[in-house]
Amino acid sequence: MDFAFDDRTLGLIDEVNAFMDEFVYPAEATMHGQIEQSVAGDDWATPAIVGEIRAEAKSRGLWNFSSPVKKGPG
Repeated sequence: MDFAFDDRTLGLIDEVNAFMDEFVYPAEATMHGQIEQSVAGDDWATPAIVGEIRAEAKSRGLWNFSSPVKKGPG
């Protein structure tokens, strides 16, 4: 059995790693600052930077890999 990643998967790994380097890791300090400034006691508040990164990931096709790819009509 061959358990190697196919070319599509290898490409996605490279894209995700580049995205992490470009957007996610640099935003960690901003996220922590936004958490500290959020309303006290609101443990469910999502820092604004998370929404910005999510939108960028979606625009690059790097969001929700578990969602089935829609094929055909409907």
